[in-house]
Amino acid sequence: MNLPQLNLGSLEFDDIKLSIKEHLKSQDEFSDFEFEGSAMTTLIDMLAYNTLYYAFYSNMIGNEIFFDSAQKVSSLISLAKPLGYVVPGARASGAKVTVRVAGSFRTLPKYHTFTGVNANGSSLTFYNYETVTTNQNGEIDVFVYQGSLLTEDAVIQMDSNNYKGFIAGPNIDIRSLTIKVKTPADENFKEWSLSDNINQEIDSRSEVYFLERFDDGFYVLFGGNVPNDTNYPQPGKSLPQGSVVTASYITPSGEIANNYTSFSS
Repeated sequence: MNLPQLNLGSLEFDDIKLSIKEHLKSQDEFSDFEFEGSAMTTLIDMLAYNTLYYAFYSNMIGNEIFFDSAQKVSSLISLAKPLGYVVPGARASGAKVTVRVAGSFRTLPKYHTFTGVNANGSSLTFYNYETVTTNQNGEIDVFVYQGSLLTEDAVIQMDSNNYKGFIAGPNIDIRSLTIKVKTPADENFKEWSLSDNINQEIDSRSEVYFLERFDDGFYVLFGGNVPNDTNYPQPGKSLPQGSVVTASYITPSGEIANNYTSFSS
């Protein structure tokens, strides 16, 4: 005997309940049954709610496995990870300014402070992300970025088994991140470079680090040591025991820093 198909394609509770009732009414056992006000209504409600919850859950799971439909940041982070892309945190508002100083070939260090003012007279602090040098006329064009907090040379607690350390705070601008390393053989800290996972130009001598994004911050990873995977080490130079790693970075304020056009240093 061919029974009528049960149509459960809707995500509306009333539509699901009506579909279940119509399906039961089409069967001989319930053809003259009065559903309203009977105990059967409670059972149908339970079936409809269960179907609704499962349909909603399946729909959410289906959405989160694709870039085009994912809604959660954690899903985007997970999808981007195999592609070697690090989902950034906050992006600081920036401006291109011309700096003029007395003398030629003057060096402007990284994280130099600028004050930006908008049309209402409000001021915010901006920083440059790169060390630059003026030309023979004492001028240089430099990009500056707003920061509500500058964190300088904060020591990262590293896992001694794999030299993987965590920087708390998903809102840091990773373009501003500076990682410095001092090994037991070094007299001073040395700045290491950020690399992505798709880089064929690095080897076991390359002083590079990698970033891995999580919901509440970023992991900093170094080469050589991968837990439980000695056959396929992470590319790049590994850190010897006793190495010290520091991080400097900017945490921006967000959209509040837009439309600042007058700068001084």
